[in-house]
Amino acid sequence: MSKVTVAGIQITGQEDINKNLVHVVDKVRHAYNKGAQLVVLPEACNIVQKDKVALTQSLNSEKNNVFLQTLQNLAKELKLWLHLGSMLLRSPGPKFFNRAFLISPEGIIVSIYDKIHMFDVTLSNEEVYKESNSYQAGSNTVVHGAPFGNYGLSICYDVRFPHLYTKLAQKGAEIIAIPACFTYTTGKAHWEILCRARAIETGCFVLAIGQTGKHPDGRRTFGHSMIIDPWGQVLSSLGEEPGIVLATLDTNLVREARSRVPAIHSIKHFT
Repeated sequence: MSKVTVAGIQITGQEDINKNLVHVVDKVRHAYNKGAQLVVLPEACNIVQKDKVALTQSLNSEKNNVFLQTLQNLAKELKLWLHLGSMLLRSPGPKFFNRAFLISPEGIIVSIYDKIHMFDVTLSNEEVYKESNSYQAGSNTVVHGAPFGNYGLSICYDVRFPHLYTKLAQKGAEIIAIPACFTYTTGKAHWEILCRARAIETGCFVLAIGQTGKHPDGRRTFGHSMIIDPWGQVLSSLGEEPGIVLATLDTNLVREARSRVPAIHSIKHFT
């Protein structure tokens, strides 16, 4: 199976997990009806909330999580692959997890990825982010061998660290997901350039699926979700409106791109 039809769902996440769940379920069904076999949700698909106290009151752990279990059941019902770009979750410690789940058509969680790179930046005096204060960073790269191709996981700010994508490609990734909650400020300047560069460098398909619009917690995210081929061409894209990007991927094109420019096989390590 070298081909798969992929849908990425661009949403404007809210502070109410139950409302987000209803909306996400509806959009996944809509993507399924369009022919999607793999559906990708953005980062923080269960809740967008930057206040730590409010998050503590809203979040549950992974165990017995209604949001997660509902989407597992939906994947099983529709018999599709479902990638929860990330959920925000309670952890046993003082910080939260920003954790991705890849769910099989049997409703089974087959891969978990915790965001490695924390978004600690100062964009202006008014726009400061310090994710490391609230989230536990991951440390493991993840590639899952799915029937439609080897699938690499990353999240949002990871996109600025090309060595991660090199590692994913060297571990066999043919399709790499970049679910995101990209700020409008950085997205306008860097989002498309970074995502297309990661596709070109690795010779992989890239699924760059973002949150969009103005959220109740005050932030504004950039949207502009894209599906990019291994040559860096954008196959499907959105602007700032919520919606669905859809494309059929043929992983034979990964081998073709890498045979034309075999850079991923020729990386040297310098001291």
